[in-house]
Order: sequence, then C-alpha cells, then structure tokens
Amino acid sequence: MGVQVTITLDEDVLENIKRESESAGKSLDETVNERLRRPATQSSAKPSRELRLGTLNLGYRPELNYDCVASLIEYAEDPQHT
Repeated sequence: MGVQVTITLDEDVLENIKRESESAGKSLDETVNERLRRPATQSSAKPSRELRLGTLNLGYRPELNYDCVASLIEYAEDPQHT
C-alpha cells in the first residue's frame, strides 16, 4: 500500500494520463506511479520506424595523418582537393 498524497495537475496533464490509463486498462494510480518511475527522457511512444544508418567506405589514403584532426580538416579545406 502506498502513501496517499494530494497533488495539483494541469488539465492537459490529467487528460493525457487518463487517456493512457484507459487505453492500458489500468487505474489512474497505477498509470501515475508508472509515469513517475519512468525516466524523464523515456517516452511511452514507440518510434514509428527503426533508424538504420549505412556506412560508406571512403578508402584509406596513406598520405593522410588520421591521428591529427587538424591536418585532416586542412586537407579537406584545401582547394586542390575539393
């Protein structure tokens, strides 16, 4: 059994929680507890589709120093290489 607490919710927040509890077939208390346990960054909505990123082999250029970002940027910005 939990502790009973009185809180004031904005109308839009209450409606959102009511809709969620009705669609899940849960009580308002259960839904509020689940929402409060959920990290703030986690959404209840599932992504519409999986994001897949491909890779592109740009090759290896032995004349470039891959350990020095500044030299790579300098090479990329050189008008001779664009």
